[in-house]
Amino acid sequence: MEGRERKAFDKSRNTPRGSSIGLVILVAAALIGAAAGLVLIGRDYVEAYVLTLLAVLGTIGVFALFAAASGIMKFSGKEQGNPLLKAVVDGAFDGILVTDHAGRVLYANATYLDLIGAPALHDVRPVESVFIGDPDVSESVYRLLKAAREGRTLQEEVRITGGSEGARWLRMRVRPLGDNRRDARVTVWSVADVTRDRERQENVFQELQYAVDYLDHAPAGFFSVDAAGDIVYLNATLASWLDHDLAQVGAGSLKLGDIVAGEGGALLTTINAAPGEVKTEVLDLDLKTRGGKPVPVRLFHKVAFGADGTPGASRTEVIPNVLPKCVSCVSSRIRRWPSQRSTRPGGSHEATRALPAHSKVCSKAMTGRSCRL
Repeated sequence: MEGRERKAFDKSRNTPRGSSIGLVILVAAALIGAAAGLVLIGRDYVEAYVLTLLAVLGTIGVFALFAAASGIMKFSGKEQGNPLLKAVVDGAFDGILVTDHAGRVLYANATYLDLIGAPALHDVRPVESVFIGDPDVSESVYRLLKAAREGRTLQEEVRITGGSEGARWLRMRVRPLGDNRRDARVTVWSVADVTRDRERQENVFQELQYAVDYLDHAPAGFFSVDAAGDIVYLNATLASWLDHDLAQVGAGSLKLGDIVAGEGGALLTTINAAPGEVKTEVLDLDLKTRGGKPVPVRLFHKVAFGADGTPGASRTEVIPNVLPKCVSCVSSRIRRWPSQRSTRPGGSHEATRALPAHSKVCSKAMTGRSCRL
């Protein structure tokens, strides 16, 4: 990449490190005082004075050599710190910017220079100077600056419009450097281009919207019920069949008994299964509209049970159905089909489902009548 071929802006390399002005002044004053001592003492003591001074300076020199050899004393050079870590930061994928307490730029890697479009090293600018003019970004940059002054870590995602590349999404982070962050004199900024990630998220969200729209307008109804009996989802097709306003149907606003007629709701909530099992049953029963009018349907009801045997939210597909009347089941339209695992002697599940209508056996179930194949 072009950003990897550029050099980083590092103003901190021009700042001398490991030096003390006070110590330099003290040594200079000691040398001047030693030289002035030659004038003040008499001629008889000059030789002894010079020998003593040379002995002191020689002792200091010997200790300095041992300290330098053992690593106790180090000489300051142009390159400071770990060169490997510096190379990692210089070539980082995210833009790195380091500023002092006054907002002056101390360091900026090549990626940051590319993100702000700086043509040369001396054109590097802090974050607020680059993005504060954009009204869509100013508020986010202001929050980041406030967090930096207060010694807090903060992250913001902003959308940059305009430019030759079009709209971009940038993720900005600010973090004071040091253990005592509130009194930190250096602030680290991180700027990353997350345009591709945002586009991927928007595409996934758009596909999800399409999937929800397809489900809402499918030719079959669909609803989901939680363990408490609250309807957590109802598609537009089923809402139209039952004369409900989908805009007024929210999570928990409808109960299972509000859309299922008679004792049909008990069949949906009294399914027994082993812990961890996913059970699907096919039921023929009546739903009811908001005005109470029965609507004969066929339900494909699926429930997943947890490890402790607690049922989760069910998923039910609804298909319109006009059932033939049973001879002795005139007042009820409830019929329960065998589950996928149930079989009967002398025939398979498919053969059981294919039984003719005159073979239905009607019996009393619960408080009403049901027709079971």
